[in-house]
Amino acid sequence: MVNFDMAAYFNLKRRMTEGVAAQRVFGGRERFVVWREAGVGTNTFLCFLGRDIAALAEVLLASLSPGS
Repeated sequence: MVNFDMAAYFNLKRRMTEGVAAQRVFGGRERFVVWREAGVGTNTFLCFLGRDIAALAEVLLASLSPGS
């Protein structure tokens, strides 16, 4: 049976890692890149979707690694 403290710690670590990756996908310098791409007619939803899917692997690997 899984210890409740370990499960809570794992959940907290996973959510904090997701938050860091989300800042990189949705904010900061990436926002200006999306605005530039939208200026030439690129679909911003597809841009968001592509960046989100690409970040998914990083988030999953980082949240499952025991040393991070």
